[in-house]
Order: sequence, then structure tokens, then C-alpha cells
Amino acid sequence: MTMIVAGAFADCAFIAADRKRADMLTGKDAGSHPKIVEINASVFASKAGYGPDADDIWEPVLTHPDRERLRVEEAAQLVETSGREVYKRCISLFAGMPNPGLHVLIAGAGRETDYRVHAINFGNRQSVGHSGPIVFAFGGMRSDTNEHVKELLMSSLQKSGSFHFVQLDEFVGEVMDLGVEWAPNFVGYPADLRVVVIGDDPFSCTIEPGRTNDRHLRRRVL
Repeated sequence: MTMIVAGAFADCAFIAADRKRADMLTGKDAGSHPKIVEINASVFASKAGYGPDADDIWEPVLTHPDRERLRVEEAAQLVETSGREVYKRCISLFAGMPNPGLHVLIAGAGRETDYRVHAINFGNRQSVGHSGPIVFAFGGMRSDTNEHVKELLMSSLQKSGSFHFVQLDEFVGEVMDLGVEWAPNFVGYPADLRVVVIGDDPFSCTIEPGRTNDRHLRRRVL
């Protein structure tokens, strides 16, 4: 169970995930591995819950003949279709074990040249997509993660004139801190952050516990 968070703001979309992997049966450390999937330069995704056993959920988007043109909506539809069978297989594979679920976030550019996030929870069959401003999160072995992260975003907003900003690296770090506090065996630093700005190359950085503010990551939420 990793910690993933994604958002669509006035001037960007972003997605972040911690890198820690742990044995699902024992909780023992299983190394560090990037968990963000680059669908193309404008769309990124990540999942929480079942780990490497569910990685083939990405196959339909990564092998799509028009992959470079996919937007959040199309990518979400492909992943949702493939994920149903992947989720069933994982439940069968780990029968008798606690079910961590399978949760997916896809963020980036939408069809209407807007910023969008799509959140899929295969456990309760919920699938929602929104343009900004919005934030979604899964992980930390809790069902109320999303509510906590939304409250954290609101408390992190900085007002300048009629606009509201957030220091994105600080915010993501605080989200990861929650995950480490709630599930230290399964969530850990470093974390990866990808930021999509339409018309520019995606921006990436690594989030560490001793992070410093990056001026490029002061983003306008609304």
C-alpha cells in the first residue's frame, strides 16, 4: 500500500507517490521503486493497494497505438476496463489475506485542454474525473485519506491578491508525512513528483523529508 496524491489546479496538474515497497504478507522492506507511470508527456498515473502483482493494469495504455495522444479521459477508460480483471485476480491470489484494494490516480491534460484528475477505486467500483481545482489521494492503510488530504490542501493555501497558491513540494511532503505516520511499514521516502504544464515539458523532482521550497513549485490553485 503506497501513498499517492494527484491534483488539477489553475496552472498545472500533478501526481506524486512514495517509492517504498514492502512484502504484503510480512510488511518487511522490499526495496525502493518508482511508482509513477508516464503514459505520455501530458498524462501520468500511479496506483495504491496491490503492488507489483497488479502492474499489468497499465498494459492497455502503455501498448496503445496512439499512446502519445491519450488524454486523462481516454487513459482512465482503458485502465478502468483492464483493472477489473486485474483486481479480481489479485483478490484470488491473496485469498485469506486483508484486501488492500486497488486504487488508481491519473492526472494531466484533458480533452478540452484543461487540467484533470481521474480517480478509480476498484474496491467500491467508484470512478470519478474532475477538472481543477481538485485533489485526490489514496493510501496510508486508511479509508479517510482523501478527506485528510483535502483538508491539508485548504490549510496550505496562500492568498495573493485574488489568487490562491500552494507550495507544491511542501504540500506533497506533508501528504507523505501522513502516510509514513499511518503506515510506516508500507510508506516511505523518497517520493516522486511530476507536474504537467500544458505547452511545456513535464517537471519532475524528488521529495525528501528535509525538503526546501522550489520557486518553480509555487503553483496557482485557483
